[in-house]
Amino acid sequence: MSGIKEIVPEEKEFKVLLFDIETSYNKGYCFGKYQQDIFIYEQESRLLSFAYKWLGTKDIICFTEKDFKFNNQKLVNELYKVIEEADIIVAHNAEKFDIRKANTFFIKYNLLPPKPFKVFDTRKFAYYKFGFNSNSLEDLGEYLGFGRKERIAEKDRLWVRLTERTASKKDWEILREYNKRDVALLEKVYLKFRPYATNHPPVYMKKDTCPYCGSRDIISKGWTFLSTGIKRRRFKCKNCGKWSSSNWFVRYIDKNDIIK
Repeated sequence: MSGIKEIVPEEKEFKVLLFDIETSYNKGYCFGKYQQDIFIYEQESRLLSFAYKWLGTKDIICFTEKDFKFNNQKLVNELYKVIEEADIIVAHNAEKFDIRKANTFFIKYNLLPPKPFKVFDTRKFAYYKFGFNSNSLEDLGEYLGFGRKERIAEKDRLWVRLTERTASKKDWEILREYNKRDVALLEKVYLKFRPYATNHPPVYMKKDTCPYCGSRDIISKGWTFLSTGIKRRRFKCKNCGKWSSSNWFVRYIDKNDIIK
């Protein structure tokens, strides 16, 4: 066809990591309980465990410090390897806690920055997009109908034992299951939020496929316009409900640069 440029982009699928970390207490001494100065500081917090899941897979994997015979550096190295594989990272309070703490552990053990990745922070998104009474993962799970996390009896005392490395084998298994449940709930909340996320990076870059859930059950509904003035078809996924306007649905550009 004269005047028509065929578009054949490379198909890609990006890896989405859902993860959560647990850290020990800091250890020090003070004279009171409320907003106190720490006069003697003995021990900084360390990584106790991390749990993770790749979007689209079934298993949730968790590693604890005990799995590496209490060699904290080896646990941190394992976390680093997992993050290095990710293209998009999903976590609750990711930007203020999980990723910042992970970076703190990485630099402690002389690890260079992991490869760049996109971040979807479910706590930050809940705050800016909605008006929930509470943005904690547990409360969001309950409000959205997924239920609350199972409570740990005497959690503070458990964390003391984990911090002091006096925890029993059962204590470490309680931590493991607690960490994994956080990731299970995180995934449910994330998938509930995703259709509302206008700035979420694409996961699937494949022809005639929803860029976010991978479904082929998509319908064309109207047009959208780029800031450059280019006209692009708009699509809605009947599976996840997400709107998109992607080059991956494009057949060709006509002689007037109108995307068909």
